[in-house]
Amino acid sequence: MIEYGLIPELVGRLPAIGTLNPLSEEDLVKILLEPKNSLTKQYEKLCKYDNVKLNWTKDGLIEIAKMANKKGTGARGLKSVMEKFMTEILFDSEENCGKSVNITKEVVCGQILPQYE
Repeated sequence: MIEYGLIPELVGRLPAIGTLNPLSEEDLVKILLEPKNSLTKQYEKLCKYDNVKLNWTKDGLIEIAKMANKKGTGARGLKSVMEKFMTEILFDSEENCGKSVNITKEVVCGQILPQYE
């Protein structure tokens, strides 16, 4: 761009766009579980403050990945999918102190309310 006459100060402000391969559902599940500060670990920590244990089922994690994949926004879609069902769990966590809750496919889809044990 500089060769065509644009000044370097302007060229440095232009965003660089690169295309990447889309993430698979398997990739999204790994993103949910493996990073040091993954979303699942963040929500576990938040619930731990109220002594509530989160149990992530495989089918629940896969459903989160499927729903995020439908959004077409890559890993960014994971947070919005999780916020939908985790808001209620976080809201109810204080009154369910000392219990655990399973995050299943049905909970993620909104078919059933989270069941505390």
